[in-house]
Amino acid sequence: MVPRQAGCTTLRPTRGGVCPTARLAPREGYVAVWTGTELVIVGGTSGDGFAQPVAAAFDPRDGSWRLLPALNELGALRPNGAVWNGDRVFLAGSQYLCPEEGSSCAETTRVFLAYDPSTDQVDEIDLALAPVDERTLPSLAPIGWTGERVALSASAGVSSERVVFFELGSGRWETGAFPPACPAEDDGYEQAAWVGDRYVAPCGTDRIQVYDVDSDVWTTIVAGRSPLNARIGSAIVWSGSDLIAWRGTVKREGEPDPQ
Repeated sequence: MVPRQAGCTTLRPTRGGVCPTARLAPREGYVAVWTGTELVIVGGTSGDGFAQPVAAAFDPRDGSWRLLPALNELGALRPNGAVWNGDRVFLAGSQYLCPEEGSSCAETTRVFLAYDPSTDQVDEIDLALAPVDERTLPSLAPIGWTGERVALSASAGVSSERVVFFELGSGRWETGAFPPACPAEDDGYEQAAWVGDRYVAPCGTDRIQVYDVDSDVWTTIVAGRSPLNARIGSAIVWSGSDLIAWRGTVKREGEPDPQ
């Protein structure tokens, strides 16, 4: 574990070792992942610019924050998702190479990173062999950990989720089965969720598709207009038996209450 004061070397911690100036400024579009001891928060924007610092970790036991120097040195990140595998945080998304230009920065590179919060080390994973094309690469997002592989989603548009895998031991990429075709008539909001050993994705306006990792099989369920079919930005949690979606934004009247 990095010492509690890491990231506060030029600051004077307050009582209890808390370093309040390491707190992240208000932001949106960030990713967060729980490591078992800390909440790691990475990326995000503030207005038209990239929020700084890029990354920090919060320890709820004493309310302390610490900066994550190796991630902050990357300048400006917009991660699509984050997954914890017990040792490292896996992130995928875009690194902006001209952060001083804010949202107008057009010079970006796609990255897939493994970050060890105990050593503050970042390793970049080569995307050259990833089984995605130019359309789906920008959407590549870590969604779950299977015990040996990082599961990532890739999408070419509304209702077209695909699951791919990166095997940690061998460095090999694998593809999951293609999901059944979904209706293309809906241009509403959508969101998906990882539920332990399955991936749940929206399909049109009233169905969801469930991908079983072990069997490599998709199942379609007629569920009505669920939060997955009609919202974005919800807090989504898998309890082990129930998928809980809270709040979020709806696009049209008559869609599920965002509460």
